[in-house]
Amino acid sequence: MENFMEKLKSTKILGILGNALIGVGTLLPLYTVSVFGLSQSVSYIQGSDGIVVLILAIVALIMIFADKLEDKVAFFGKLKNPKLTLIPVAISALLLIISVSQVSGSGYGAFFSFGIGFWLLVIGLVAAVVYPFLYKGDANK
Repeated sequence: MENFMEKLKSTKILGILGNALIGVGTLLPLYTVSVFGLSQSVSYIQGSDGIVVLILAIVALIMIFADKLEDKVAFFGKLKNPKLTLIPVAISALLLIISVSQVSGSGYGAFFSFGIGFWLLVIGLVAAVVYPFLYKGDANK
């Protein structure tokens, strides 16, 4: 267990995995609404918020790899701080909260259920938030 924690602290795997889950979660069903025996599943990418969250996940991944991209584009050197990835992740979390609250509060509450995309988004957001606080740098450097 201690070796596992050291691995998490020395690699970027938690940030990569978290943002990858956010990206995949936008493509899968976010929620299902059932009315009178008919059900409709909706993925997050079908709305503009989902597209923004997908773009923010890609931006966060670019920020995670900023130290590797610095020699190609000098600007990436300014993005090397892992805590900066909290900005796109926080915006993504806020957009998800707003989207879910709008749908669940629209009168479909009794017929509303979360899909696999929602749960992947939540797990990805948690992992992406924990990453900058846990990551201590690459041990191989």
